[in-house]
Formats: sequence, structure tokens, C-alpha cells
Amino acid sequence: MSELKEYLAPLVMPQKKIRPLLKSLKSSWSILIHGILPHQSAVQPEKLFFDEHIGSEEEYMAELAMELYKESTARIDALEEKGFKLLTYISAISAISVYFIGKELDGFFKYTVIASLLFLVIAIVISLRCIGIKQQKALFIDSLFKFETDAAPSAQSKKAIIASLINCAVFN
Repeated sequence: MSELKEYLAPLVMPQKKIRPLLKSLKSSWSILIHGILPHQSAVQPEKLFFDEHIGSEEEYMAELAMELYKESTARIDALEEKGFKLLTYISAISAISVYFIGKELDGFFKYTVIASLLFLVIAIVISLRCIGIKQQKALFIDSLFKFETDAAPSAQSKKAIIASLINCAVFN
């Protein structure tokens, strides 16, 4: 008779070698630098999807495109939410550190508090960047209707709307 433990994944054991730890610190450093430096504005990809790219499976493609679009906006919302939560924790820790600076501290402890405040400022900058994601691409009325010079607006084809959804998801 089989037991439950045979169907469970084994426990993750700690890494006993130092080399993987050094590699993870190196990759974390590059992420930290990337998070602090200012970025350029987002740009459209070189090639866009058009209604000609959508095959005969319109219903299936419409469902997939809508799901991709919803997931892309949900990822941005989750990132902003994490940044906001992190900012509240960092603010509380900063308040404690600032309180300690107000006291008369001597030597190594004072420098440790000052160094921790510098790291907290870096963390605040990164959190604010997560909260302040400004550019998202969303469907607008021109994705649903064709506006011509003198004629009344006409509805876009279903394939064109699907292509617009995919382009928005890729941009986000």
C-alpha cells in the first residue's frame, strides 16, 4: 500500500557550497542597479499584430487574447500592490532608525544606523518605482471603430479587435 509521503515532493535542502550563493548575490546586484537607475519611456515593439495574422479560429483567439490582456494588467496591478506594501514596511523601519539617530549614540552603532538608513532610502526609491508604473496600453474607442474623415464611424472587424488586444498585452 502506498503512503502519502511517496506522493509529496522532498524537502528542499540547504545549499552547502558557496559558489551558488555568490552567483545569486551577483545577479541581485544587477537587479538592484537596474531598479535604481532611471528608465526611458516604453516604446512599441517593431512589429505589431494585425487582423491578417489571426487565423480562422476567431473564438479561440478572442478568448486567448482577452486572457493575455487580463493577465498583463493583473501583473502590473500586483507589482504596484507589492511596492505599496513594501513601502509601508520600509517607512516603519525608517522611523525606528531615525529615532535611534536622535539618541546619543557612539561609535560603530551610530554608523550602522546611518548605513541602514542609506539602504532603506534605496529600497524606498525602488518601491516608489514599482508604484509609479505610468505606461499601460489599454483598448480605446479607436480599437473598436474606424474613424474616417467624413463618413460615420464603422465597427472594426473581430480580428482587428483581437489583434489590438494582443498588441496591448505584449506592450504591458
